[in-house]
Amino acid sequence: TEAYLQESLSSDLADIEGTYIAPGGNFWVATPKTAPNEVVGMVGLELKDNKEGELRRLSVKGTHRRLGVGQKLIAALEQWARESGLRKVWLTTVGVMDKARAFYPSVGYEQTAVAEVSEDFHIYTFEKLLGEVTGNGDIVIRQYQAEDLKQVVTLFREGMLHYPAHNMSVDVLEQHMTEAVATGDLSSIEATYVAPGGNFWVATPRSDPSEVVG
Repeated sequence: TEAYLQESLSSDLADIEGTYIAPGGNFWVATPKTAPNEVVGMVGLELKDNKEGELRRLSVKGTHRRLGVGQKLIAALEQWARESGLRKVWLTTVGVMDKARAFYPSVGYEQTAVAEVSEDFHIYTFEKLLGEVTGNGDIVIRQYQAEDLKQVVTLFREGMLHYPAHNMSVDVLEQHMTEAVATGDLSSIEATYVAPGGNFWVATPRSDPSEVVG
């Protein structure tokens, strides 16, 4: 309905960064390879307690449905969730969304609950266990944010200074680091990596998503 649309646009979709990414979740868009500025699909993962995430806002443009876009978005979300130490992804949808209720079981989600709000309005819960998590579940991999730059530069400098086998003098090494930060790729991470269709990630402790450790 129009009321639901306006509520969505004024709540989480009005602050994707603050709702999804900054707290430790993520948000993805799908674009054609031939038109990287055209968004044809999206999905968000909102971090919850107990190493769980809520799948939200899965949507695919009408012209690109039945082309596997939804499956690719969910696959990317689940891979990231596993790598970030989450053990379960769940979502809710309503009874009138019959195509959604048919789609989620096709990609491995099990209906676990039905809540009756009224006689003609039901909320369905689906969930999927992601299996055993490998790696360090205390570390979250998330997309770079502008406020990470100072810590990214510090990590770069520390890493270069400890590079075990290089023949550059200290002065040449310092010049290389200065150029990378002042005029090179690290001077504009967004323009160098993200805008052309690539990406840039940082590693943060789950307990402090503002601290960049990798």
